Amino acid sequence: HTHTHTYTDAQQIGGFSFLQGTMEGRYVDVLLAVFFIWGAVANTGVFAAECDHEELVIGQQQSITLTAGSAVAVKVTVPASQEGARCRNKQTFCSEPAYHWIRFDAHAQRNLVHLRVNAYDEVCPHSNSTVGRSAVGRSVGVLQRLGDLSSPGCVTAATTWQPDSRLPVVYAILELAEDKYHPLPSEPTTVTLTAWGGNVSLPVPGGCCLECDVDEDPNLYLSANRDEMSVTAGDANMGLPVADAGELCACDFIADHGNTKTQPNGVGTLEYSMYKKYMSSCGSPLTRKFHESQLFAAVASMGTAEDVKHNGHLVKSTVYPIDPKTWKQDIVPGQGVVFNVVVRDTRNVVEHPSWNSEIFESVYTPVAYYGCSFTDEPGLPNCHHLESTTTLVAAGVIALVGLFLATMGHRFFVFEIFLVSSIAWTFCFMIVFSREVPQWSLNARMGAALGSGVGAGALTFLGWYIFNATGTMLIMIGSVFGGLVSAFVFATPLGDIALFENDFNFGMAFACFVLIWPVVLLLNGRLLNLISSSFVGCYMFMAGLDMYIGSDLAEVSLSVYKRAVLKDYGKDYSGSFFSNDFNGCANLALNLGMMAAWIVVSLVCMAIQYKCFVRKLDFPESGFARRRRGQMQLREEGRPLLAVSTPPPRRSRMTAISPSEMARRPAAQPGFRAKGARTQLRQQQQQHAQQQQQQAQQQRQRAQQQVRQQRELRQQREQHRHIQQQDQFPRGATLRSGEPVYE
Repeated sequence: HTHTHTYTDAQQIGGFSFLQGTMEGRYVDVLLAVFFIWGAVANTGVFAAECDHEELVIGQQQSITLTAGSAVAVKVTVPASQEGARCRNKQTFCSEPAYHWIRFDAHAQRNLVHLRVNAYDEVCPHSNSTVGRSAVGRSVGVLQRLGDLSSPGCVTAATTWQPDSRLPVVYAILELAEDKYHPLPSEPTTVTLTAWGGNVSLPVPGGCCLECDVDEDPNLYLSANRDEMSVTAGDANMGLPVADAGELCACDFIADHGNTKTQPNGVGTLEYSMYKKYMSSCGSPLTRKFHESQLFAAVASMGTAEDVKHNGHLVKSTVYPIDPKTWKQDIVPGQGVVFNVVVRDTRNVVEHPSWNSEIFESVYTPVAYYGCSFTDEPGLPNCHHLESTTTLVAAGVIALVGLFLATMGHRFFVFEIFLVSSIAWTFCFMIVFSREVPQWSLNARMGAALGSGVGAGALTFLGWYIFNATGTMLIMIGSVFGGLVSAFVFATPLGDIALFENDFNFGMAFACFVLIWPVVLLLNGRLLNLISSSFVGCYMFMAGLDMYIGSDLAEVSLSVYKRAVLKDYGKDYSGSFFSNDFNGCANLALNLGMMAAWIVVSLVCMAIQYKCFVRKLDFPESGFARRRRGQMQLREEGRPLLAVSTPPPRRSRMTAISPSEMARRPAAQPGFRAKGARTQLRQQQQQHAQQQQQQAQQQRQRAQQQVRQQRELRQQREQHRHIQQQDQFPRGATLRSGEPVYE
């Protein structure tokens, strides 16, 4: 149908030209305009032109630049078949659809990404269509099945996979999402998108996630605070059922496999293993850089099961269905870590030992975490300001105090008692406050612990000042050194032993290591104080410097605090100070260098103290004990040389007589009168008094004789000194200008 079209500038509205002329032409033009507008608004692709899509190849990472309000469409064409794909439960190669599902992974460092995926039906940017699946996050994944099971309700032994007959084409839309803590950025944001495929032999990650919003959720979910974080994965399924699955509607275990007494729910056929990979090595928080290239390279190296096992560090594995798929880890603010979980079909690995086990393994979408926030999320430190000025000043003060303690601790033993006791009490109070009042902020807990520790240290010093308990103070100082040694002992692979996962076993072993050092070295108090003050002080010095260097030396004592505060920390603890994985540090050479420097500096400080103070000075006496001893000396000096004994008081008639005295008395004769007995008693008392007076007079005479002898001895000494002076200076000589001159 043709018409003669005549256009004017005034008649062109919004890019549409209305026909002039016949009535039929006007009706047709209006109808076409309405359909065109409706197609553009609905954006269904029926009336509008096909939108532009960027081609994406499976297994290759593609960088995409997004701005606020913009979206990018990506298309993945899945190969129809894959030659050499080994079929499940068959000994021969077969030609099946290459991929039974596609997993899209999108990663951004700072901003949230909205990822939408739809199979077969084209989806264009800014489409309002809700067809397909979507997810929002910084590390986000969406899994799209290419077909379905023959019995989607409950998987049985007869269930088979039914691929879609159409050409597998999957579309994805990427756009930025708004964050409640941070508005959409005005500058461009780089996002990476990767597509991964899986065939029928691979377990479907998140394919049995009952608590998820979608049937298949391959995402790993993070929850974190200042002390620790947890990674949770949804249950996977086995892709296709195995022969003995029975009629159970289950996807993660087989009921008749395993010991039904110890494992009533059956043994798990799927094994979950979490791995982690550090984006960078150890370093000072002041010098850490957050490059997007490190993030994108790290997540790309954790995309497949082979890459994860080759590049990551194994954290822990679980195989029982009843075990939660949650792993806890330490947090080091600013240390970027990539986590991923490998799910393995152990039943088929056992049944086919000659096959490559990786054809029965799949992974989830890797997730990255920095231990801090780029968007000022509450409860997390800011990635751009990891350490405040107060923290840096405190680190410098700790280093200086530690150096003073290491070099002059024995010389100022009184100050050492107060300092070491305050440190020990502050550490204990920090544990108590963190366990009992965790709702307090970190600064509030640290302030309360510091104030309580200083007060308790003052009371400890007061106890030493009053009771002069030097031995008790040496045991306390040695216990602090023993605690430091124990922390290093459990920072070795010894801390990974299953025996010490129990808190009671760990506490008893730790207490034994703490007490053995002061008990053994208490035989030589000076040696105990020398070793303890030098090593503890040098550790404080090196820990303060570590704030600027960035090794993991300070984390050794911090791990003891976390073990006492965090629940189940022993079960999730992994890593050693002498390996490439210890509390977020991945630089073994730096750790060993700092430890060697600590030992060398401690030995130097020991030599300085021994040369200057330990050989010359003994432990000081407390002021109260010194004052009490001085008062006793003054009292002894004021007492007379001879104590003048006074005669005993005269015994009255009613005074009781001792049994021994009664035994010495002669027996009373018959007819002996009481008056004669009293007279005899009086005579005996007089005789006893006379004897005492004679003894006292003899003592006075001996004392007078001693005084007379001392006086004569002094006179002889004076005469001898006078004679010596006369011999040196003859008579008539006087001293002038230091020389004798005779007149």
